Amino acid sequence: MALQVFTAVTGAAWESELVGALDREDHGVTVVRRCVDVADLLAAAGTGTGQAALLSAELRRLDGAAVARLTAAGVAVVGLVEPGDTRAAERLRQLGVVRVLPADSPPEEIARALRDAVSGVPPVGHDVADPRAALPVLGLPPEAGARPAGPGRVVAVWGPTGAPGRTTVAVGLADEAARLEVPALLVDADVYGGVVAQVLGLLDESPGVAAA
Repeated sequence: MALQVFTAVTGAAWESELVGALDREDHGVTVVRRCVDVADLLAAAGTGTGQAALLSAELRRLDGAAVARLTAAGVAVVGLVEPGDTRAAERLRQLGVVRVLPADSPPEEIARALRDAVSGVPPVGHDVADPRAALPVLGLPPEAGARPAGPGRVVAVWGPTGAPGRTTVAVGLADEAARLEVPALLVDADVYGGVVAQVLGLLDESPGVAAA
């Protein structure tokens, strides 16, 4: 049975040629949907009709949360970058895309990367800049130095004093991020009536951020 694949490489000059080359029987890959943006890709992933996604580094609004949601939906991810664009390749790896190939790779090599991504085979060769990137696939803890560099994202849950639901929403967002394996730090910045610690059953009054 052919591997069912989504593509999200819109805007690239090589998109049509690549999709046509991949969608051949001898490659064992069938492109079931060409997604126009990240929202379209996530919606398609939620249908359960695809096993892998082929992304370009130029895809707008692509972030680590989107990659995590694809993984949680059981969709393996392979990235494509313009030949020689090391910055784009590094960005994709920082977002959690382990396999990154140049867009001019032979179609059979891209198809093989998609099949390996679905089966969980650790990547080898030029599609991994740092061998430590393969550690999560092997089930081994990454070294501290292998963590993605750069700033994180801050999500503020705000409301006037006494507004109901702020704690519930904040805890729910942090819980969902953790379930998607997105590193998260939940900070209760309410200096008057913070109750996140009590909601989570942490009754120690010591400052948690300072301890961390």
